[in-house]
Amino acid sequence: MNKHALICIAAGSSQIPVIKAAKEEGLKVIAVDQNMYAPGLKYADETIIQSIYNADLIIRELYKYGDKYNFKGVITRSSGIPVITVAEIADEFGLPGVNPSTAINIVYKDKLMNECEKLMIPAPKHQKVTSVKEINWKILKYPIVIKPSLGLIGKSGVIKVSNKQDLMTEFDITK
Repeated sequence: MNKHALICIAAGSSQIPVIKAAKEEGLKVIAVDQNMYAPGLKYADETIIQSIYNADLIIRELYKYGDKYNFKGVITRSSGIPVITVAEIADEFGLPGVNPSTAINIVYKDKLMNECEKLMIPAPKHQKVTSVKEINWKILKYPIVIKPSLGLIGKSGVIKVSNKQDLMTEFDITK
C-alpha cells in the first residue's frame, strides 16, 4: 500500500513548520528546493533538488515516486512563482488547488488588476509600463505607488511617490 505524501515546494527555514506539521499528521513529505543545503530538507522523507520555479522538471521527478506514494496535496508558503508551480503540480496529479491560469493571475499583479477590471471588482487604477516613456501622465493622481508586476520577495520594490520628478527618479532606480 502506498503511503500518503505531501509535496512541499521549497524547503527553506520558513517551510520547516509546514513540513513538521505534515509529518505530525502522519504524512510523508517530499520536499523540493534547488539548494541541497536548504534546512527543511533534513525533515523530509524524500527530496528533489530542483528549482521551485520549474514545475515541469519537478513533475518529471515526482513521477518517479508514483509507485511509492499517494500524493495527497502540494503546498508552499511563498506568494510568488512557486504558487504557479504548486498549481501546475496539483493540476497534473489531480490534487486540490487553483488552476494554473488563476495562479498566474494571482502572482502577476498586472494580470490580477486586469482580471479585477474585467469582473468589475473594485481595484486600484493602474498602468503596466516598462519605461517612463510609456506612462500616461494624464491619468495620474498623486500620491501613487510604484510596484513591480512580479516581486520575487514579497512586498519588495513597493514605493510611494508624491510628484512627477520623484516618480521618474524612483522608476529609474527600481529598474
